[in-house]
Amino acid sequence: MLYSYVTNVNRIFGEDHPLGDLNTSTHIVNASFDDLKLNKTKIGKLTLYGYLIDFDNASVTNLSSKTFGLRFTGNLAMAKNRKLIYSAEYARQSNYADNPRQLNANYWLVEWGVAMSNITLKAGFESLGSNSHDDVVTSFQTPLATLHKFNGWADKFLITPAYGLDDIYIDVSYQLAADKRVWSSDFFKGMVFKAVYHRFSAATGGADYGSEWNLMAQKKLSKYYGLQFKYADYNADNFSTNTQKIWLTLSASY
Repeated sequence: MLYSYVTNVNRIFGEDHPLGDLNTSTHIVNASFDDLKLNKTKIGKLTLYGYLIDFDNASVTNLSSKTFGLRFTGNLAMAKNRKLIYSAEYARQSNYADNPRQLNANYWLVEWGVAMSNITLKAGFESLGSNSHDDVVTSFQTPLATLHKFNGWADKFLITPAYGLDDIYIDVSYQLAADKRVWSSDFFKGMVFKAVYHRFSAATGGADYGSEWNLMAQKKLSKYYGLQFKYADYNADNFSTNTQKIWLTLSASY
């Protein structure tokens, strides 16, 4: 079980940005049950959580919220070194502290796939819902999340649109063998490739937002250094604009 109390959050935008340096009175509670079994077979892990986020900054009090939810993840062994992987999650978010808006929105996630020796295939559906009160539309927000990781690397949905967000996605990862020469070069040994396709729409009303392709290649150069290439291509329908982004990252860890 984990409990944390947070008084300040420094985000990626820097101190001069209104969302860069946030004062909070935030409570985080997380309890996990790791060995859920069915007929003596381990089937997964259940996590219960609660986030009570209270922002002191006047510009972001409308992001103060309380969220309670549960998440289930697991895998089952299959034949020929394969395993079935799955996740399911539900959360309910409402306004909290000095938030002037009336917020009552749901979050849903269902994900399933197959993992083999060097390839993983996943498909999923994630929904950040919305609600309307006195003609004001509000949506499920995740202001303290690792936002770039989810809903496309083009970063079009760092703030959930007013009418919510439905994300249907397919994720394929492949790792080249680490002990064999590939294309007559040692450089490609152990390299990881990933391709993700997203289809975005409004959780309320069903309007098409757009679609996005994400591609990644990642190589561990040594014990401490790594190299990563990422590409994002967002094709807009009724939300934002067409966007392409490229990253080339050299990382060091000790």
